[in-house]
Amino acid sequence: FREKTLGFTLGRAPPKADGSLPDFPAFVSEVHEDLVIRPGDLLSKVSGRTTSNLAFQQCVAALKYGPRPALLHLLAPLSGREVLPPPPPDEEKNPFM
Repeated sequence: FREKTLGFTLGRAPPKADGSLPDFPAFVSEVHEDLVIRPGDLLSKVSGRTTSNLAFQQCVAALKYGPRPALLHLLAPLSGREVLPPPPPDEEKNPFM
């Protein structure tokens, strides 16, 4: 990366209540810049490769040493998020329905 930071910090996800590994080992723990992502977002893929079968350090290594440009896929948990209501229906009917 050209910058020294991606603008956020990854945290290590804790194990599940039953002691098994988390589905996604890395999540956004802090956001340092004005980004669309929020703390709690889960890192699910790095350049198309799922992180669900990786250890936390492997996720970090994929970001640091993977090919560029890198595409990060983040999932936002639904709990604790503000869900916007759908837009009001258009007055005109859709001719394709």
